[in-house]
Amino acid sequence: MALNQLQNLIQSLSKFDFETEQERIVSDNKDLLTTFLTNQLSMGLDGNDENIQPQYAPFTIEIKEKYGQGLGAITDRVTFFMTGAFYQGLQSSVGAGVFSFTSPVSYLQDIINRSGQKVLELNIHSREDFGNDILFPKFKEVFKQKTTLVI
Repeated sequence: MALNQLQNLIQSLSKFDFETEQERIVSDNKDLLTTFLTNQLSMGLDGNDENIQPQYAPFTIEIKEKYGQGLGAITDRVTFFMTGAFYQGLQSSVGAGVFSFTSPVSYLQDIINRSGQKVLELNIHSREDFGNDILFPKFKEVFKQKTTLVI
């Protein structure tokens, strides 16, 4: 490697900002974060990878069994799904190195009061899957593009 190439490589590395690139990639893929959360919720799991509590009340079970369709008919675990409005409204926001979720449904605070803020957080498996499937591959592309190095 010529001295000129080495100098260019060193400059590229010194300009590369890991945190900025990571946040940009996460922000560019925030809709996928929401998909990971809805998948996790459909399994009845919260951000601690624990079953969402408390379980459905008998009246809720009766309504879900009578009127629910697909995921809306599930009663063996709490999914917060009946009509799909909560899931469809879920949105993620990214900033300052963190991401969070919200939904415009009128009963969002009831969900949080009932089951805790952890229902709007990704568990370790969802975070690892997002990192392995989305973040790391995209980061490798950007790193190679900006530094010419391959991870």
